Amino acid sequence: MANADIANGFTHIGGPSTMHEYTSSAAIAVGDLVSIASGKIAPYSEGDGDPFVTAIGVAATSATGSGTTVLVYDSPGAVFRVQTETATTYVAATHDGKCFDVAGATGVQECNLGATVNDTLIVLGQELVNGSTEEAAHAKVRVMISRHALGAYSANTSRSSAADPVAN
Repeated sequence: MANADIANGFTHIGGPSTMHEYTSSAAIAVGDLVSIASGKIAPYSEGDGDPFVTAIGVAATSATGSGTTVLVYDSPGAVFRVQTETATTYVAATHDGKCFDVAGATGVQECNLGATVNDTLIVLGQELVNGSTEEAAHAKVRVMISRHALGAYSANTSRSSAADPVAN
């Protein structure tokens, strides 16, 4: 049976659960990967491969627009669950330990296994949950932010390494 297509952003599942308050510059949904610019956060956008576009974390609360205080899981060591997008079938041997981009609008962001422009996320492995038990499109995977504004992990991280706080 195929994996269910239920994109709903990122869910914190392991590693440090540190949260800090940030002020929004746009509407933000719970589970959005967010970036910071000029001291305010907004939903993360891959842009055009700009090496200075970095994520700060994942929103734990939402914002209806600019000026709202948002709690963000902002530890570089945090681990999140996110759905993979439709176009590329997730295969552990191919994708685990590699870096990929983010796709989707606020509230429905996904890991884009077909894009490596910014290499924003490190895939640590599949997260088996109800409705997502196959190596296929829409698989739920464990990820860390590889290009984190507060620090970064190496693109060579693998799911069997000590850097994966969920697998170890």
